[in-house]
Order: sequence, then structure tokens, then C-alpha cells
Amino acid sequence: MAGIGWDLAERRVPNVLTVSGAVLGLAWAGLTQGWSGLAWSVAGCAVGLALFLPLFLVGGLGAGDVKLLAAFGAWLGWQMLLPVILFSAATGAVIGIALIVLRRHRRDVPLPFGPFIAAAGWLVMMWAPTLVAPWWSLGR
Repeated sequence: MAGIGWDLAERRVPNVLTVSGAVLGLAWAGLTQGWSGLAWSVAGCAVGLALFLPLFLVGGLGAGDVKLLAAFGAWLGWQMLLPVILFSAATGAVIGIALIVLRRHRRDVPLPFGPFIAAAGWLVMMWAPTLVAPWWSLGR
């Protein structure tokens, strides 16, 4: 939760949170699932970076947001990045629109996205089977 407050106050997500989060995710996967778990964790981290780095390069996301998504990729695997980004985008849009309508936030000032990523990542991490399983069964 410290990262959420930091992003709201300072408008950045510190490397100590994102990089250490990714390293701990990689280590946990390697220790608990062996080499195959580590490989999946590395793939999740790499996909998180590869998918969202272009958004940073065009100014759509901050570097901390990209590293935070990579850290969640390391913990959750690349398959869970889609629910994380969908939940964070939906929540950010609803809250952003509500703040603008209530005149608590100006349209021309971007909202920090890190808190929404952190909240969505935590939700997916805690309740992935309940939240995501219905999505995966839709295609079957």
C-alpha cells in the first residue's frame, strides 16, 4: 500500500518497490516451482515489459507503471496480465470520470495509474480463480 500512496503524492512509483517486487516474484517462483516456475515467471515479467513499454514510449504510461506491471507478471504469470490491466483501466476510468463530474479533479491533469494497477494486481493475486475463471470458460 505504500506504493499507492507514493504514486498519489509523488506521481511516481519507486524502483525499490517495482524492481524488488519483480525479483521477489522470480525468486518465489523458482523456489516453490523449480525451473519451470522460474521460466513462467521470467516470461510474465518479460511480457509485462514488452507489452507496456511502447505505452511508456508514447507517453501513455509512466516507467514505474510499466515496471509495476512487469512485477505483477513475475508473480502472476503472463496470462494474468490481461485481467490486471482490464481491471485497472476500468477502475481508473470510472474513478476518473466520477472525480471530473464531481469537480474534484481537472480534466487536463492526468491521474496516476499506479494505484489502479496495484489494486487490480492485488485483487487478481488474491482472487484469481474466482475473478478470472469465468472468463477462461467463455471460449470453451
